[in-house]
Amino acid sequence: MQPITSKADLKRAISQLEEKQAADWLLLHEQIKSTYESFKPLNIIKSTLKDAASSLGIKDKILGAGMGITVGYLSKALITNAVGGPIKRILGTLLEVGISTIISHNPEAIKMASDKIFSFFSTKKTPQTEPDDEHTA
Repeated sequence: MQPITSKADLKRAISQLEEKQAADWLLLHEQIKSTYESFKPLNIIKSTLKDAASSLGIKDKILGAGMGITVGYLSKALITNAVGGPIKRILGTLLEVGISTIISHNPEAIKMASDKIFSFFSTKKTPQTEPDDEHTA
């Protein structure tokens, strides 16, 4: 700041400081409002879920668990579909839990295996042509 030598300079300096104080007060008020909003329970839950979803690997874990549960349920349904005796139901439940556990703990291996299977069936086999006898001579 420049040295104040007159009443006009003093009034100008006071006016500038009052404007700065008003602007700082607005910024402080907005920061308090933002902090208050961020401490609401719903906003804390939202931000926690957003952070968890954006962390690496969480989507793969959810996908693996979902795939494991689905395949386990389908395998149980295939075993117990016809006659659902008590032994078959127990074996079906054990199979469901086992397959779900294996798939949910190894989603990368299952994904690689399924990619290989899909690529095997999706590749078109081209017929091999016999070499011409005229061109080989």
